Amino acid sequence: MTAYDLLLLDFTLPLSFGALNLTASFDALSSSLTALLFLMLPLFLLIAFHAARSSSSVILLVLLVLLLLVAYTANDLLLFYLSFEASLLPLFLLILFDGAKTKKIYAALLLVLFTLLGSISFLIALLTLVSSSGSCSSSLLAYALLKDNLQALLIGLLLLTLLVKLPSFPFHLWLPQAHAEASTLGSMILAALVLKLAAYGLLRFLSLPYGSALPYYAAAIAVLSIASLFYASLLVLLQVDLKKLIAYSSIAHMALLLAVLLTNDANAYLGALMLCCSHAASSALLFFLIGFLYGRSHSRLLKYAAGYATYMPLALLFLFIGSLANLSLPGTGGFLAELLLLSSLMALCPEASFLLSASILLSGAYAM
Repeated sequence: MTAYDLLLLDFTLPLSFGALNLTASFDALSSSLTALLFLMLPLFLLIAFHAARSSSSVILLVLLVLLLLVAYTANDLLLFYLSFEASLLPLFLLILFDGAKTKKIYAALLLVLFTLLGSISFLIALLTLVSSSGSCSSSLLAYALLKDNLQALLIGLLLLTLLVKLPSFPFHLWLPQAHAEASTLGSMILAALVLKLAAYGLLRFLSLPYGSALPYYAAAIAVLSIASLFYASLLVLLQVDLKKLIAYSSIAHMALLLAVLLTNDANAYLGALMLCCSHAASSALLFFLIGFLYGRSHSRLLKYAAGYATYMPLALLFLFIGSLANLSLPGTGGFLAELLLLSSLMALCPEASFLLSASILLSGAYAM
């Protein structure tokens, strides 16, 4: 059984707009992320109604959720690209209007700059695919219906876009800044749902049986995955801002997810999907608690966290539970996800698996 066996479509919806034919799907991948979205939506709406300064925040949240829903069910490169790009606007406005800090304009512009620069390669890939085949269907990539050189070029362009959104080193600079300046709601949405756009793109469009094209990038993927994990984990140890600490830990988790491209094993694919869901839950919980604590102490500095035990013991208990989940402690979904990923990778590339296993030690260090 290969990773593609897990991607077999259970339901496909053709969408026709004149000469434009798009397809949406609802399978194991789409249903998991869609369920994640709807499970978190009530909490997001509750926070939005409670903390929003105007009704515009609620409208932006609903618009962003609808765009993410389209993206999570897209089985066509053009449909995914349109929803991928459109989701940038409500996220930009959420950070700009509801941001809690003084550098929110800089953070919002940095998000737009990195996303748009990364999207150029996606647009080039789409135009190249349409000009060469007259279609935007991902099946053209999946079944190697293109020439090897063209197929490798398109996969490389798509990979570059998704590395920016994931994000991976060295394209990660926008994420810590966006988390630091965003409101609690903005940070929760960004960590739990928006980052999963790149994960969906990797699992949907780049975890398919490409033949000889994807191995061209295997070495680069391994290097970026390992470098991102070590770089982000070491930077976490230097953070004094609780939000930036969680932001860099997210980069480390997504670096591990990137390694799924090194193998076409079904267990690795399942582990990556579980990692998406477990990271979304733990990171959303942590950002919510940090926002709660900030609202009462007006500080996110790590050195003041010890005092929370005296005045807010219950909040600190949940923060501890969230940290254990983020640590991927045995018994949590993150532990099983990482176990599936690393064990699958061990059979194919023991060296990379050994280095990525160091994430266990590093995550333990920054969790403490």
